Amino acid sequence: MVSDWGAALETEENANGGLDLEMPGPGHVWGNKLFAAVSEGKVEEELINDKVRRILKIASFTKRFENPDNKPEESHDTEKHRKLLKKAAAGGMVLLKNNNLLPLKSNIKKLAIIGPNAKEAQIIGGGSASLRPHYQAHPLEAFQNKLGDHTNISYAKGCHTHKFLPRVNEGYLWTIKKVF
Repeated sequence: MVSDWGAALETEENANGGLDLEMPGPGHVWGNKLFAAVSEGKVEEELINDKVRRILKIASFTKRFENPDNKPEESHDTEKHRKLLKKAAAGGMVLLKNNNLLPLKSNIKKLAIIGPNAKEAQIIGGGSASLRPHYQAHPLEAFQNKLGDHTNISYAKGCHTHKFLPRVNEGYLWTIKKVF
């Protein structure tokens, strides 16, 4: 379990709560503070050993010990990877799966797709969550491609989503003067 960048704010609570790695390093709430918490008996040493074992297991699995130098990121756009990603995405569609709607049948006559991310999906975040995909298929487009012309697909934006809080309409504001 890895913290979001700068999100680990407590020492003992994070260590005892399942966090394995504070990011980014060097740690602000771990390091000497975590050493002190272990020394004072607030965090069990075996718990730290277990965290280290998990981190080392990942380092071994990813062959980090064999290739310790940072290298440019690379990607492999293969059919095998695409199938795995499609399977993972379909596995995450809990509501549709629980209602026996997946996989979609080609005999659907009408389908409504609602939401601002259906037309242009937000597929990445900022910072370390950024990535450049091999290709994008937004949900509306994917449904249209999958179901073809025999399905009447309706789309509505639904709610508005904003990256930043929208500007306040100043016509709705008034000033209250304090009288002393």
